[in-house]
Amino acid sequence: MLYSLIILLNIFSLLLLVFYVKLKSNNNLLHLVILFSFGALYELIFTIYFKVNSEIWFKIYPFLEFIGLLYFFRKLIGLSQSVFYIIIGIYSVLFIYMYYLYHFKISSTALELFIPITHCLLVFTGSTKWTIQQFEKLETSSLLHFPVFYILSGMILYYSGTFFIFGLETIFRYTKSPVLLYYWYINLLLLFIYRLSFYIAIWKAKKV
Repeated sequence: MLYSLIILLNIFSLLLLVFYVKLKSNNNLLHLVILFSFGALYELIFTIYFKVNSEIWFKIYPFLEFIGLLYFFRKLIGLSQSVFYIIIGIYSVLFIYMYYLYHFKISSTALELFIPITHCLLVFTGSTKWTIQQFEKLETSSLLHFPVFYILSGMILYYSGTFFIFGLETIFRYTKSPVLLYYWYINLLLLFIYRLSFYIAIWKAKKV
C-alpha cells in the first residue's frame, strides 16, 4: 500500500511542478522530479503490471539518481562546470567498476555499499554548503522560508536512513534474520517522507 502511494506521489509531483510552479525558477528541481516520475512509471508498468525482472533497472537507476542529485546541487550551490564533470567522471568509473564486480559475481557488497555511501556524501556535502551560504548572506532569520529547505531535509533523512539500512542489510543477509523486513518498512516510510517533501516545497514555491 505504502509502495503504491509513493509511486503515485512521484507521478503527481511532476504534474504539480509543471502546472503550478514556474519552471525557469525550478529548473534544477524539474530534473529530479522527472527522474522520480519516470522511475515510478517504469515500476508501475513493467515491474508491477507486466512482472518484468527489474534487477538491471534497479542497478542503473542509482547512477541516474546520483547524476540528478549532482545537477540539483550544481544549480543550488553554484558548483562550477569543471568540478561538475570531474565528479561525474570519477563516479562513472567507480560505478562501472563496482557494477563489473557485481555482474560477474565477484562482489555484490561493493556495489550495494558504494551506492548509499556516495549518495549520502553528496547530499550531506551539498546541504551543508547551501546552509552555510544562506547564513553568510544573512537574508533571512529562518531557513523555513526557503522551499528547497524541505527537500534537503527529506533528502538528509532518507539518504542517511538508506545508508544505515544498507549497512545492516549486508550483516543480516548472511544471518538470514527476519528483522531485515522491518528495516525495509522503515526505508519505505523514509522514502514516502522524502517524496512528500517535494510537495511541501512545491506548495511553498507557489506561495512565493
